[in-house]
Amino acid sequence: MKYTLIGAGGIQARGILLDLLETSSATEILLADVNLEVLGRRIQEVGGDGRLKAVAIDLRDLGATVAALAGTEL
Repeated sequence: MKYTLIGAGGIQARGILLDLLETSSATEILLADVNLEVLGRRIQEVGGDGRLKAVAIDLRDLGATVAALAGTEL
């Protein structure tokens, strides 16, 4: 399953991400935020799990947001 965590650079998202890594059957977790640099640090923070991928998206760009969410379960 592919999950996407929008706003993944935020404080609340860290807890959600840790929960997904520990309890879900995720094969891919896409971290989405406007700041790609923050996402890189977040991936390092949680140990660089190979299931994590980062994408910079601006929710005001509907087309890019829809493309980034393609194939997402939740």
